[in-house]
Amino acid sequence: MRPSVRIMMIVLVCLLISFHCSAQESTKVYRIQVFASKSQTQANEYAQQLSSQGYSPVVVRQKGDWWKVRVGEFATYSDALYFKTAMRKGAFPDAFITKEELTSLSAPLASLSAQNLKVDLLFGDAVKKQWKPITTNHLLGTELSTLKYQRPVVTEAILNANNNTLSEDDLFNKAFSYSRKSEAEKARSALTTFLQRFPNSSKVPRVKLHLGYWDMSEGKYASAEQRFNEVRQSYPRRQEAGEATLRIGYLKLKNKDRESALREFERVARGEVTAGDEVRLEAMLRCAKMYHASKDRVKALQAYRECAEVSDRTAFDPNIHLELAGLYMELARSGCGSLDDCIHECNRILSADNATSETSATAMVMKGEALYLQYKYDESYAVMSELLQHYSGIRRPAMMAQLYLGAIHFVKKEYQQARQEFQKVLDNYTDADNWPGKNLRGQALLFLARTDLEEKNFARAGAIFEEVYKTYRNTKEGKKAKTYLIRHFPFLWQKINKTEGLK
Repeated sequence: MRPSVRIMMIVLVCLLISFHCSAQESTKVYRIQVFASKSQTQANEYAQQLSSQGYSPVVVRQKGDWWKVRVGEFATYSDALYFKTAMRKGAFPDAFITKEELTSLSAPLASLSAQNLKVDLLFGDAVKKQWKPITTNHLLGTELSTLKYQRPVVTEAILNANNNTLSEDDLFNKAFSYSRKSEAEKARSALTTFLQRFPNSSKVPRVKLHLGYWDMSEGKYASAEQRFNEVRQSYPRRQEAGEATLRIGYLKLKNKDRESALREFERVARGEVTAGDEVRLEAMLRCAKMYHASKDRVKALQAYRECAEVSDRTAFDPNIHLELAGLYMELARSGCGSLDDCIHECNRILSADNATSETSATAMVMKGEALYLQYKYDESYAVMSELLQHYSGIRRPAMMAQLYLGAIHFVKKEYQQARQEFQKVLDNYTDADNWPGKNLRGQALLFLARTDLEEKNFARAGAIFEEVYKTYRNTKEGKKAKTYLIRHFPFLWQKINKTEGLK
């Protein structure tokens, strides 16, 4: 073989190897996350335990302060979804799907014929005979939704052209370009012309739906509802039917017809009309909030759980799980639920990659409160201290955490430290920082007065109770201050009554 030919072959082989490596670099796989910890040692020990039980492959990934244990390698989302659903019914109730890019695969991508994720032990032999690939309806919905919001380039020539001379696609893109610019008159003109010129287009439901949106934005609610009704009646198998039904529900809410609004939201949530996952999830969340507002906690809990299940199919939504954690806390406080469920949801949020700082801080303070209510004071103190260390700028959770630090010192009879923490609440936060429905400044004052009582500083305690009573008279804190005054300071209470009587 001539040297020149040999060199060319070597170059060709190198190119092939390079191409193969670059292909591997862009390989994307799905995994199932089953555990997260801030301790690398703990995460590694958990991973080793999984490997010894037959799970494969098991990997540990670091994300910020967290070490996350993930199992499996799946080429398609539907395969990963199938395994995740089964695992959550078993020993891994927190399992959720993640997506990764790999430089190389540690094993062939999973299928039910592989020994991946303990297939035999998790599902038994029967599943291999019965299973067939899951239909990706929700993925199709996501693709359509993504396509819907794509922004094609619309040239000045198209924008300036007569609507009657443009092609179907150009006129459609022109209409939505004007919509994005909030140029109502030009957008309406293009949308209306589109319906006249292309009445049989597949884009007609979207155009009619958007005309309804314009009616809503301009306060033409009767016209908007008529358009939305036409969309869902004429195109029941299109996803626009679900969007139209959802908007009708919002119109009912605007008219304060909550019962009718809830029926419309339930139609979408239950799948009675065709809708994409995003729209269905929005309807489910709206139902959950309305059940919650009407004190139907059983329905609210079921609805929030279903919302979490739907959102987890595509991406973990921390805010939905935060709503769920809050409801668990509420149920536990009323004696109908478990604080462990609240802590469980908070831990999932805190280990998520996509939680905002505000969501994380809220989950952290909720977890700390749940631990406090379980009398796990040291654990609660650690959580609240960490919150103040990392999220001091997020005022509401920080104010609550500061109050709980004082409360923990108080129950431990560490009165000097308790006083310092309660004073920080009063010095560093205002009523604007209060948690909704709470009076944290009033609570801090009450704790200060109780601290003085314990230390037998009666003059200062009485003065603070009087201040709380006069400042927050018609609140829970004011009523508590009145009780303390009557019980411990009867002469001061008589003086307050006499003074107020003279006024």
